[in-house]
Amino acid sequence: MKLNFYSGMRNSIFIVMIIFSQCNALNTKNLFRGVAQWSVLTYIQGDNNLDPFAYYNVNAMQKGVRATDQVHALVQWDRPNDNKTWRFRITPGGKIEDESLSSEMGYHPGQELVDSMQWVVNKYPALYYGLILWNHGSGVEDYSPGDRQKRQYYSSWLQLVGTSRDRLSTPEVKAVRGILYDDSQGTCLTNNDLSNALRDIKGIIGRNLDLLGMDACLMAMFEICYEIRNYVDYFVASQEVEPGQGWEYTSMFNALTTMPTMTPAQLAKVIVTGYGRYYRKRGDIPDFTMSAFDLSHAAALDSALNQIVIMLNESKKIDPQGIKSAVRKARARVLEMDVKEYIDLATFFHELLKQLGDKSREKDPVSRRRIVYNRSIKRLRSALLSGIAQIDKLIIGSANGLLRARACGVSIYYPAKGVVHSSYKQTEFAQKSNWQNFLKEYAG
Repeated sequence: MKLNFYSGMRNSIFIVMIIFSQCNALNTKNLFRGVAQWSVLTYIQGDNNLDPFAYYNVNAMQKGVRATDQVHALVQWDRPNDNKTWRFRITPGGKIEDESLSSEMGYHPGQELVDSMQWVVNKYPALYYGLILWNHGSGVEDYSPGDRQKRQYYSSWLQLVGTSRDRLSTPEVKAVRGILYDDSQGTCLTNNDLSNALRDIKGIIGRNLDLLGMDACLMAMFEICYEIRNYVDYFVASQEVEPGQGWEYTSMFNALTTMPTMTPAQLAKVIVTGYGRYYRKRGDIPDFTMSAFDLSHAAALDSALNQIVIMLNESKKIDPQGIKSAVRKARARVLEMDVKEYIDLATFFHELLKQLGDKSREKDPVSRRRIVYNRSIKRLRSALLSGIAQIDKLIIGSANGLLRARACGVSIYYPAKGVVHSSYKQTEFAQKSNWQNFLKEYAG
């Protein structure tokens, strides 16, 4: 009797395990009542001169969304001269207002971002969560009112409706650079506040945010990846200044609502592919970029980067002028973004490899010093190749215009002239990596 009983128990448990295994394989967690496959919130901080493009993008979302209960396309929206925070659910027939707030965004950017995701998780539970930050972007540098180092965000791409180039050159407009910048409140979300908000969002979800997108300029930087690596699985952003029209939301939501079971990695690649296809077809923006990141590889690239700095220091002890010259020449030949301090990291590694050349084979008299130097150069070259390999793992999708064909997907801060921006020293990456020491030696 005991044998038959326990045998039956084992068979029952085995059957249950198979069922749950199949459920996971088929992505059927959404069969639990009220849980969709995806909830995607586009967080539009439109209280600035990008306001006309917000309407353009929301309309594009409506065109792309297909009828399904497996994808919730949501928007939180701050408009100029409007004391309200709008919340909408995007449907094939238009947008439906849903629990809008009687106060506007911008007073407490970090907490407001957290609250918006609390609303999403409470009302629209899903297997996967996506968050898209829509606004201006300034990359790793933070700006505050009165900062004299602010830059204008004008480029050949960003043709703001009703705004002339002369108007964009005025001091008050030069000051509008920032992450989630709010003109009415004069606030923006700093990189540190972003990581704090994402930490809290992770607490709400109970795990990492599946996908974070930044429909904003210049945010595809390794410092940003490092800042958010513990809170986000996949990240999508541009190394360059974005066109005013921003992302191609029609193809994105069309693909997602057609195939709701796509994974975060698949959706990240869909966003990048759609963006590239759209701007190539337009043909008037030859310097666009967009990248998708698997942030599980951020730590490995950080280790490789630290090793490169260590190997540079080791080689420099033997040949200080030669190594410094190689680094400076590599920096002079690297691919710069619209903000010249932001360079493509992989092209810097490639250019530095070229500058090192075959130093280990130079026909100097055989000496212990030369042997040690050759070994250090060999280790440095190996570290650079490892860094390039880690970038290839970090970047799972990219799209570039012809003028940015050399771009490999991720930028890093390296000013060729001038001082290191004061806000850079406050970033987690600068504080924990060897890169800040590298900048002290080779920047400026």
